[in-house]
Amino acid sequence: MTINKFTEEEISLLSENQYTMVVTRNTISFTTAFKELFWKDYSAGMNESQIVKKYGYDPEILGESRLYGLRYTIKKAALEGRPFSNIVRPLSATEKVNTSRDGSQVALKRLEQKMAYLEQEMEYLKKISIARISKK
Repeated sequence: MTINKFTEEEISLLSENQYTMVVTRNTISFTTAFKELFWKDYSAGMNESQIVKKYGYDPEILGESRLYGLRYTIKKAALEGRPFSNIVRPLSATEKVNTSRDGSQVALKRLEQKMAYLEQEMEYLKKISIARISKK
């Protein structure tokens, strides 16, 4: 399965969508809100293409492999009872962040992601503590 790289025009278009967290030449990361909406619609019987169209994305730009990966990742998290997150993997040195955002905006996004990750980690630890206490 080959994933096509986004062009500069596609990166610009995708980054304008309110549900886009970060876009690079190779990847797109979606917000938690989008993932929750996606799961709700997917559970109601809509397919990936219909859902991304509904929220302003062109399925042709994303491509079949990204749509499959999106569905797989969201479905897996939901079925495992894990919360959806805004966390994205760190960018490699060769990946270029969307040029329409300046460095401070990218840094702010990364800090927001880190904060969201830490909040989710705290919630997970709380659940583990409660589960251990209830077993005693």
